[in-house]
Amino acid sequence: MPSITPIAAALLSIASSALAQTPSAGPAKADAPGAPTPAAKAAYPEKVTKKLFAKNDLRGNKAPALTVEAWRIEGKETKAPDLKNKTILIDFWGISCDPCRRLIPELEAWQEKFKGDLVVVGLSGDTPRALDNFEDLRGNKIKYTLAIDTQNRTNRDVGVEGIPHVLLVSADGIVRWQGFPLSKEEPLTEEKLKQVIDADKAARAAAAASEKKSDPAPTAAKPSETKPETKAPEKKG
Repeated sequence: MPSITPIAAALLSIASSALAQTPSAGPAKADAPGAPTPAAKAAYPEKVTKKLFAKNDLRGNKAPALTVEAWRIEGKETKAPDLKNKTILIDFWGISCDPCRRLIPELEAWQEKFKGDLVVVGLSGDTPRALDNFEDLRGNKIKYTLAIDTQNRTNRDVGVEGIPHVLLVSADGIVRWQGFPLSKEEPLTEEKLKQVIDADKAARAAAAASEKKSDPAPTAAKPSETKPETKAPEKKG
């Protein structure tokens, strides 16, 4: 039955004696008004005018629900991946598509490099048997999660007109990047992927800090009362 499932500061340790005797420069200056905070610096990619290869431009909007008949990873059926607090890369692909096949090693590398923050999902209309045959011919199993929807329902929701087609979705379900990943107008690079992951993490951290700040201070708990243990009187024989 189909299931719907709604990316260091350096330390200076040695100083010369001459520097040690230099008078202090005074207290550190506060940031100028309007100076960007670390969270503000982590921004999602701007929307680029380009050929999207899809009927629906979802950038900045909610991603459609994934309609999936079966999940698999490394050739074995599995349950749906945990997407909580993760950036999601959805790759619409097919085994007969040459650019899709060429993209697989890069997707595998990204899944490994950003595994704590990213879930790669390859969504295909191919049957499990066809995928088995493809992976056998390839010589190794695909090392990220594959989703099977032989009816291509999510493809139709997006209006995919050419594959591979990628959606980058932040943890709040908003599409942050969309398009043909090998496009010359705006290719999907590791740098672009990391930008989305970093912005996603910064947004979640800011939301958590705001929520914590708005929580009322806990009231002091009253001392617990210890009641004496009671027993039923013993019956005399």
